[in-house]
Amino acid sequence: RFPDVLGPQLAPATLPRTTAFFKRVAQFDKGAVKQAKSWWRPPRPSEVSDQVHPLSVEKPGDWSYPSGHATFGYTAAVLLANMLPEKRTTIFDRAALYAQRRVVMGVHFPSDVEAGRIAGTVIAAQLLRDPLWHADFVAARDELRKSLALKPAIDG
Repeated sequence: RFPDVLGPQLAPATLPRTTAFFKRVAQFDKGAVKQAKSWWRPPRPSEVSDQVHPLSVEKPGDWSYPSGHATFGYTAAVLLANMLPEKRTTIFDRAALYAQRRVVMGVHFPSDVEAGRIAGTVIAAQLLRDPLWHADFVAARDELRKSLALKPAIDG
């Protein structure tokens, strides 16, 4: 989701720790979003208005609020910004574009995307504080920084 920020040369096969970390994050994220969607159960824009013609087909029964794509985009953005603070601005710009496209595609309301931004930020903050995630975060960060030829991170 961030090749234009990190570079198209990065591939999952060359970043095993980073790939494993973000797969784990995606699973955690998806579980949190599923609980929220099941609680709120809001319809998608095309179910509310026949004027909306979505550009993608969503899974039946997959509710609109919060946007899972926006949530993961922002969860990943917060984590990446902590790994690569020198790329923070472009990372968050990309996350915003990624989330906004869900509205443009007609599959989410702006409030779904905003809820995803908030949820992703909270989820990432939770993971950054959780000692069970720390070693994997550091391993992914160090691997990614090395792959991008950036100076090693200073823990403190």
